[in-house]
Amino acid sequence: MFEHEIYRIADTLLTSLQQDEDGSYWQRKRVSEDGVVTYLPETTDIFNGSAGTLLFFLDLYRYQPDSRYIDCCNNVLDRLLRKTYTTVPAYYTFYTGATGLIYLCIRMYEATGIYRYIEQGIQLAIHLKNGFSNGVVKDDLLSGHAGNLLAISYLYAHSGEMSLVNIIKDICDILINHARISDTGLKWDNEKFAYDSLTGFSHGAAGIAYALLETGRYFKDETLCWLGEQALAYEMQYYDAEKNNWMDLRLNSLRIPPGEIIDWDLLSFKPRMSDACSWAHGATGATLSRLHAYHITGNTRYAEQANLGIQRTLRDISAPSRNNYTLCSGYGGHILLLLKASDVLVDASLYTKAVMYAQNALHFFRRHGTYNTYSAATHDDPALLSGLAGIGYLYLQFLLPYRGNTVLHPQIPGDVTDHGSLILYNIAEVKANILGAHFKQTLSLQQPDIICWKRVQNIQELEQYLLRQICNDPQIELSEIFEFERGMTTLWKMHKGMLCYRKKGQQLQSICRKIIAYDDNTLLNKKLVLCSHVKIHSAQAGYKVMYCQEQGVSILSVNRLPGLILSQLQQAKTINDVVNNITAHHFPGQSTDQQQQIVIAILGQVRLLLQYGLLTAA
Repeated sequence: MFEHEIYRIADTLLTSLQQDEDGSYWQRKRVSEDGVVTYLPETTDIFNGSAGTLLFFLDLYRYQPDSRYIDCCNNVLDRLLRKTYTTVPAYYTFYTGATGLIYLCIRMYEATGIYRYIEQGIQLAIHLKNGFSNGVVKDDLLSGHAGNLLAISYLYAHSGEMSLVNIIKDICDILINHARISDTGLKWDNEKFAYDSLTGFSHGAAGIAYALLETGRYFKDETLCWLGEQALAYEMQYYDAEKNNWMDLRLNSLRIPPGEIIDWDLLSFKPRMSDACSWAHGATGATLSRLHAYHITGNTRYAEQANLGIQRTLRDISAPSRNNYTLCSGYGGHILLLLKASDVLVDASLYTKAVMYAQNALHFFRRHGTYNTYSAATHDDPALLSGLAGIGYLYLQFLLPYRGNTVLHPQIPGDVTDHGSLILYNIAEVKANILGAHFKQTLSLQQPDIICWKRVQNIQELEQYLLRQICNDPQIELSEIFEFERGMTTLWKMHKGMLCYRKKGQQLQSICRKIIAYDDNTLLNKKLVLCSHVKIHSAQAGYKVMYCQEQGVSILSVNRLPGLILSQLQQAKTINDVVNNITAHHFPGQSTDQQQQIVIAILGQVRLLLQYGLLTAA
């Protein structure tokens, strides 16, 4: 059944192959509602470009070694490589940029056994090296550092080329430097338009975890595996038991009601979040990472989480609500997950279900003439992750020996011992840098090596250990420093990313402009409170304000009067109450004129604190 359709897809794609003076390529088209066809700009990436289409032909060549298929691959690859060297790549990333060509070279080698392709991959990796460090903004698998880490490590596995180790180490260093603590685990990508750092495989924690775990497995590096498990721990904060899904935290197209911005409460956002379940977002991709974590660690917790995701995936595909069988956002990703789960969990029933749903995809095509009625692209769209090549690639997984290694979840062959021993990181040093940085001063006053970093798994364990130590140590200085750093750590754990504090800042300006304009009498009777993302710390050295902002957490030293005001407003009060409390406790016995001057000074400071976004209406 699948074989005939695979050959039809291959013939369709070969027929649509374009030619110009630079060689062969595919070009995507869109069709408007009134039937007007628009040709899209040529792309070279794996996701929608010619590189991805070739991955289908390479697997087809493995199944049926027809010279037409490998000749097509060589012709298109030559063009792709020339363009990468002669023009500056738009993106230096795995699925969406030039790194995908390195993966393509690897797959060319695996399909043909010709080592020249590995040499081309190495040459390209060295050529793109600066772009990996300076041209990549995100950390995720699809378009960030995690995807690059996986691809370059894969290339090293086939070559043992030591110059690649420096690239791998540079990428790992970036990911380690970008790691942030959370209430649970570690997270990445602070600057996305989202409620918090994203969940999911393509753009979020699951994909980052997968890349770290797989690279850690290959290099036998416990540090990378620990980082991967911390990413999964973070993601579990956003598992929705009611929907049996991981929340889609994207907010880029969601208008946030002003009343919800200041509190940034998950329960307010949740009703408007999508319930996406695909390779890219939601349970299907999240389950891939947990299956891999279980395969690597043997921890049954991941098998339990994976089984939840499998049940949600089966629920979706057994009663399809969208007419889309593509790999990225359609049911094609569900089917490949079932194949992976059958392999990892040794469950033949999941393989049977995968076959059945793949057959359903073919029946759908025969009824509708397309595998995706949602897309504006044409029915013969050559793309891999969102088009026809991906469907052919999917069907081939049932005809080829299944190895658990697909473009949706690449698996590096062997391990580092194939090329000798190689140590990337000392886990104690990395934990001390990521976790210990939040209690740097506290630790400096402790005995050296008091922390056994190998045993500390997260920031909560470190904080609790230090708290026990402080309780047994009467030093006032140590206690003050710990409380200050603990307050900072609390803010880091609650930090929800760039969008949260950009929106909060805008909303606070709107609220506070009105309050600042009040006359003195009205302001005195107004009830205000310290913003939830602000803390005030009082010590012998004075007052320090700690507050979340778009990029992280900052510290501001303030004088005595604003420090007293902020301390008073840790609980909501009218400014009149603040004046009375401060006067009674800090300026007793003042004359009427002096008291009036204190009132004027406090009102002036309150207006400034409102202007700086430290206070808001209660």
